[in-house]
Amino acid sequence: MNIDPSKHVTDESAISSLGFPLYTKSWKPTGIVKARLVFVHGFSDHCNNPGVFFFPYLASHGIEVYAFGQRGFGRSANLPSQRGASGPTKTVLLDMTELLMTVLPSPYPVFLMGHSMGGQQVLYYGTQGPVSILQQLSGFIVEAPAIYLPDAPTGFLRLLLRYTAKMLPKFQMHAAPKPARLTRDPVRNAEIEADVLFHGYCTLEGMNGALERVDYNISAGCKQLGEATPMHEPSLLMLQGAADDVCLPSGAEEYFKKCPLKDKELKLYEGWLHELHGEVGEDKLTFARDVTYWILSHSK
Repeated sequence: MNIDPSKHVTDESAISSLGFPLYTKSWKPTGIVKARLVFVHGFSDHCNNPGVFFFPYLASHGIEVYAFGQRGFGRSANLPSQRGASGPTKTVLLDMTELLMTVLPSPYPVFLMGHSMGGQQVLYYGTQGPVSILQQLSGFIVEAPAIYLPDAPTGFLRLLLRYTAKMLPKFQMHAAPKPARLTRDPVRNAEIEADVLFHGYCTLEGMNGALERVDYNISAGCKQLGEATPMHEPSLLMLQGAADDVCLPSGAEEYFKKCPLKDKELKLYEGWLHELHGEVGEDKLTFARDVTYWILSHSK
């Protein structure tokens, strides 16, 4: 399944956030531009992963895509000591703001999308990001957002994580799920297994910050999305594999139910797993079409 390479162009660059270089890449249409999408990848992932099919598909339909390697991941983690070192939540938000500022102000509608951990960050940013940025966004898109995490520590282990994250914030640990839990495509899963950029590491500080954002999103943030910009209510699209056991579909369903936005949509894909943009066969095309249709229908 290929995309006509003449329909888009790519560009690699870097931005600086708190003096730290972050790898960036864009996929742009060669024809008429209709919208812009800023994408935040998930844990132990990198922005060139969706760039194999999903981003070129969007670009071929008039949607500019801007993505970056998050601090601690992908091509933004060039040293072993940097792997998983995403920093505290304030740093995560600042990195996202720096990326958004490269495309704002925009002559086209701008949408903010995230996958997995990136989806959790997008939902958090929607209530805690700078109002000056939020009021320029047309909507949020989250793919398999990290809301209910069956592998996350609970009870005493969660308390222990909070304590040790303060004492040893940069301590690294391996926490990535097995590739077989990500898609139903054995070829795709083998590619993930072989990709050195899927390093699987996090730091105690990074994990604790992520879980704190998860707690906030489902307890309070889900009821506050859109409150920061009452004169400019955004739209929300949530996409979830019904068989995902990395980020449970019940999390997306509960968030969606509590979210007060008038223009919101939840799409559940029966039998699909966690990485919807990399699912087997024609399913990845179905996903790309669904996202494209939603963006373009909200860009008129």
